[in-house]
Amino acid sequence: MNTTHDGKLTKDQATAGMPMVARHFDEIDTQKTHFGKMLARFENR
Repeated sequence: MNTTHDGKLTKDQATAGMPMVARHFDEIDTQKTHFGKMLARFENR
């Protein structure tokens, strides 16, 4: 999860708390923005 509460998910944060996202992080973060806006979709589920 986004432990820094900055609205962006780093690969390390994903690895620590969201293993499925971490496995596909590079595919998801194609613009290299640390998964920014997409994070809210996952955290609100």
